[in-house]
Amino acid sequence: MKPKGMNLTIEDIEFIIADKKESYIIQQSYMEKLELTMRNTRNDLNQLEYILAQLKQKRTPRTIAHARIPDFFAHASRVYDRIQSRLHHPINYTWFCLVLYHRYRFESRNHHPERRYLTPGTVLGYFKKERE
Repeated sequence: MKPKGMNLTIEDIEFIIADKKESYIIQQSYMEKLELTMRNTRNDLNQLEYILAQLKQKRTPRTIAHARIPDFFAHASRVYDRIQSRLHHPINYTWFCLVLYHRYRFESRNHHPERRYLTPGTVLGYFKKERE
């Protein structure tokens, strides 16, 4: 049985101090982990609230007018060149066009029966035409 109160020796007090210091260090690490978790949860909440606010807004579908298609592909061509120069490596433009196509399909995921969509071949054709 450990002595208590006035019966403590110097060694007992030193042992208690060392034990309390170890407990304090462990509590600090728990607190740091909890603060990190709380910060991540706060970020998640902010992002979810932003998404909810965006979903509640009445948004018109983004469409590119037929007359602006060449401008879009000119911009896509500049982006393609910029990516290649930054990576210092050639990129297969067919794959780039497939990424463009799938992004286009994702943004137009609300299917309208009267609307005709571009095919991957059409996207590739427009891109090739712009690259010439």
